[in-house]
Amino acid sequence: GTPEKTFEDGVDLLGFERIATSLPTYRINLEYKPCWVVQNGDGLAASVTTARRAFLSTDFRKVTAEDSSIQTVHPLAVEATIRTLLTTETNAQTEETRLLNMLKVSRDILRLIVPFSIENAGLKIGDIIEVKINRFGLSNGKSFVIIGVAPSEPRQNNITLEVWG
Repeated sequence: GTPEKTFEDGVDLLGFERIATSLPTYRINLEYKPCWVVQNGDGLAASVTTARRAFLSTDFRKVTAEDSSIQTVHPLAVEATIRTLLTTETNAQTEETRLLNMLKVSRDILRLIVPFSIENAGLKIGDIIEVKINRFGLSNGKSFVIIGVAPSEPRQNNITLEVWG
């Protein structure tokens, strides 16, 4: 979306800090359709079908999405396993694709200190802002989503924003 406001280092950005984030993810293992009571062979009646036995023998079904090109750019990229309560394979595949597209990109979390103003005080969680800093590859600006807003001490007359993007 369109940024609500742009903050530039040395103009209207009083301070900033980069917060450590996780490495990009190259593979998502998404577990879905839980079996709440795992049961194996001998404890099941003879009339239980092979398909039902297979379902009852594991606690979750699993789908996997992978983008191996991420490992070329980020050799330390990680694999993530995420458990869900989704009940269909189609929904699980849609979700794993969405998660992989979101997590395969390097993301930053920044803590910004901005001056108190009516405009800045109106910023809220979920708003999009642009940040221009001559570090971290942000000199041309990058859009971030506000994930936290906190006033500083009253005498300081500042607002602290935590942003992700």
